[in-house]
Amino acid sequence: AIFLVRPSSRLGEDISQAIAREKQQLIEQNQKLKEAQKALNGMTQEVEALTGEHKRSGIAERKCRERINRANSEIQQARERLQSDEPAKIAALESELDSFSEQLESIQTQFRDHNAQQQAKESELRQIESDIALVDQKMAAIRDRADKVRRAADNKTSQCQTHSTNIDYWNTKRSTLEEKMSVLQAKKMDAEARVSEVESEARVICEERVEVEHSPRKLDHLISKCKAQLEEIERSSNMSLAEVAEKAQKYINVYVTAKEELQSVIALVSALKTAHQQRLNKWTQFRDSMTVRTKLHFIKNLLQRGYTGKLEFDHTQCTLIPKVKTDQDVVSESVGRNPTDTQADKGSAYQRKDTRSLSGGEKSFTTICLLLSLWETMNCPVRALDEFDVFMDAANRKIAMSMMVASARTQRDTQFILITPQDMSVKPDADITILRLQPPRRSAAAA
Repeated sequence: AIFLVRPSSRLGEDISQAIAREKQQLIEQNQKLKEAQKALNGMTQEVEALTGEHKRSGIAERKCRERINRANSEIQQARERLQSDEPAKIAALESELDSFSEQLESIQTQFRDHNAQQQAKESELRQIESDIALVDQKMAAIRDRADKVRRAADNKTSQCQTHSTNIDYWNTKRSTLEEKMSVLQAKKMDAEARVSEVESEARVICEERVEVEHSPRKLDHLISKCKAQLEEIERSSNMSLAEVAEKAQKYINVYVTAKEELQSVIALVSALKTAHQQRLNKWTQFRDSMTVRTKLHFIKNLLQRGYTGKLEFDHTQCTLIPKVKTDQDVVSESVGRNPTDTQADKGSAYQRKDTRSLSGGEKSFTTICLLLSLWETMNCPVRALDEFDVFMDAANRKIAMSMMVASARTQRDTQFILITPQDMSVKPDADITILRLQPPRRSAAAA
């Protein structure tokens, strides 16, 4: 037996304790993962419940806002109708007043003309009376004309009195209309102030104004009906509207918090998936590089004996198939090779020598080459082989021992233990220890 002893700090560690510690940590991590998954499921159910309640509260709120908006719209229409009707009446009265004023001015103008004419007639009458003595023959005609003038003056006087009465009447009516217009202006200002107050109260509930199509009476009826429904809801739920709003806001805050936490968990899961994919890609690159390294070491080890071959890895099926050509196959192939053979024909030569058709020594040597190739890509503090050269001849055993000793010397932190019943082809050295066991004692009875 051969022991290649190299001091290593890892030999002092209890492997079973390390394995038990790693298993305990794995169990703890799995338990934490289950607890986190359970908490995430509970939070998801709570978020769904809060979302449903939030939707129902939103629907009820929208309905109330629609009713209030309709009421505000109807109030606005009523106010617009009020504003549109009163100015029209005032404008008609002002127009009528202007017409009466024009008529009064026309009558006054006529009255002044008549007064002027009357003064002229009186002047003529005085002239006629002064000339009565001179013109006796014209007295009858003058008296008749005087009577006509007197009657015309009486008519004008009567008309003047009538116009004066009319002027007094229209002045009185104008005063009445002015008082009425003042009252309407005051009512208009009160209505505008009331509308502004109602609009400010309505904007607390809804910023935008909603047009309505109902009359103010119907709007009052709808508002009363809404208030009755709200009172009925408060009585049936044993909560006031403020309490319902406070509770809804509380659930909304819980929902927002849960949503933020869910988004954080989703971001964490996405980051973990990305990290896992990156680690998987790096592991795939590392696996491919180790595969190429193993293939190259396998070919190099085969060449120590004059063999050629290759390793076929199938990571999907998790298979490893070695292809080997012995030195005899290489010689026979070189002798019987046809220069016209294609590259595919040359590659198919590996199929002519299956590992099952190799001899015992060839199989053992191929196994040693495969193990050394795999050991080059694995880190293990202790490596042991038992009866590895049982079926080898002297030449294969010597080459195999040389290869293993050379490989052991390149790995300074690894201990190799080789057990064989054959004679050793290597000599003890500073880094090589050979232990020989005594042959078993056989009793006389057994002999």
